[in-house]
Formats: sequence, C-alpha cells, structure tokens
Amino acid sequence: MSAALTAAIKPAATFSFSVSADGIDDEYVAAAKNGVLTTLLAQSYVSVLACNVELSGFRDGGQDASYAAFFMVAKEATERLQGVFPGFKHNIDWGGGQL
Repeated sequence: MSAALTAAIKPAATFSFSVSADGIDDEYVAAAKNGVLTTLLAQSYVSVLACNVELSGFRDGGQDASYAAFFMVAKEATERLQGVFPGFKHNIDWGGGQL
C-alpha cells in the first residue's frame, strides 16, 4: 500500500474540514476523511472537535494506492498532530488537559 498527504490542524470555534485533492480518486479522498474523523472521534472528548482540519498534497502510489492506504496515512497524520501517536507531543492546546 502506498499513499501520502499533508495534514494541518488548529483550534477553531467550530469544526471545519477542508480538502484540496485535485486529480485524486473520490474513494481515496473519502478514505482520508474517514481516517481523520475516526481518529478525532476516538479521542472521546468534545473539545477535539473544536478545530479546523486541512488535507492537501494528496499523492497516490500508483498501483499500490488503495482506500486502506489513504485511511491509514490520514489516521497516522491526525494522531501525530494530536500528540496521541507514541513518542510525539501535542502540537495543539486542547485546553491544558482540562475537560
């Protein structure tokens, strides 16, 4: 499996999600969105949805591209940005740990 994308996340008053994926199959865009949303919702606290998410720079691996590849790369990018990926720290202040 092979896929790549660029992800950014920042605090916002409301949830927003933007995608720039010219020339990428709609199935792969859906997979990336699903990967991001699944990861955000898995955190089990509402403040994580007070953010702006941007996906861009989609690159597929040709014959190695798949729904699963884009889902996983988006999931991993979101985990890294949130600081829930092993060995990474938060790059965003989700309220100082207070829920």
